[in-house]
Amino acid sequence: MTQNSHNSESTSSSESHPDLLVIDDPSTPEDRRLTHKRIWLRIPKLYQKEPVISKLVSQHGITVNINSALLSSESKSDGWFELELRGTAQQIDSAIVYANELGIETVPDLGDRDEGW
Repeated sequence: MTQNSHNSESTSSSESHPDLLVIDDPSTPEDRRLTHKRIWLRIPKLYQKEPVISKLVSQHGITVNINSALLSSESKSDGWFELELRGTAQQIDSAIVYANELGIETVPDLGDRDEGW
């Protein structure tokens, strides 16, 4: 009789699926809970030809929905965007910090409320 050195409790994903890379994830389920936040973003004229919103998505892993925008290529004033950001709280906070570090003003939508998704 051969004895199996692995019981069902100790079999990892990489053993049952050898092509998968197993990474220890120290985050709690609350850290991975999806949420959303509505904000207003004021983009200075200096950044109006830069992919600022695109970088929020690609560098911070969030989904961005543009609800409204005030922007003109011929205007000398700043552009305003009403955005809905979706992702984990950490991803959203990271994206907002990135925008603020560029000097882009972010204003929370005071009518925003977490609908629990």
